[in-house]
Amino acid sequence: MIKRKKVVFVFMILSIVLNLFACIEQKEDLDYKARSFINKYNLNIEEKLDREKIILEEGLLFELFCNASNKIGLDLNEYKNKEVNVYKYRLKEESLHERSRLIVANILFNSQEEIVGAFLHTGIMPGVVSLKERSIIKPESLNPEKLNFEGVNEIEILGPREDTSIDMWPKKQLLDSKDVENFISILNDAVTYNEFLISNKDMESKKYIIMLSYQEGSRVGINYYLGSNKFTLNTFNDWYYMVNDDLEKYITCK
Repeated sequence: MIKRKKVVFVFMILSIVLNLFACIEQKEDLDYKARSFINKYNLNIEEKLDREKIILEEGLLFELFCNASNKIGLDLNEYKNKEVNVYKYRLKEESLHERSRLIVANILFNSQEEIVGAFLHTGIMPGVVSLKERSIIKPESLNPEKLNFEGVNEIEILGPREDTSIDMWPKKQLLDSKDVENFISILNDAVTYNEFLISNKDMESKKYIIMLSYQEGSRVGINYYLGSNKFTLNTFNDWYYMVNDDLEKYITCK
């Protein structure tokens, strides 16, 4: 009788161990699938964060998840109000939002271990974008101490606002490739000041928005104040820069 109890006990232990290994193997398999999926979009993983089960409740967040997933060919609609497994990974890429550089890739699995949804969570509103979205990623070469706009291939100049009480910017111009090169050279030579720029009403009335588009998809915004030769970058709040008069001719030309 005692011998039989020992056999049953050993069998139970073996079952627990085997189930444990099965769970670990399943997690490793899903982790591999998630990492491979992220790498497919040329994103680089810094570290795995956590794994959780969530209910995809109907609402704004679910719509954002669906829209981001749809852009890469995944349909989450059939999983409304259903449970999914979410694997989260911190990326090496950084957000343009200064107060929250963190970008987290979220990969959603159904109960059959299939990837049914995926999105990036960032500090820039709306906060949920697709894995192929690049406009919210800070260019690697861009740092506040010494500007380097390597990789910019398009420049759009907007402004000034005719009515500063409303946030409407008329389209000014799109620079050609030769002007882009000269424009970037002027920006790269700007003098750096590590302090917040306080503008006044007169400066705001002469403000232009300069949008720099990078080859890989990033978009960086500049606030340029005509007449003062000062500008700020949307991604570095506590810095401003001064350029020579050469930049103004690109801003004011028709």
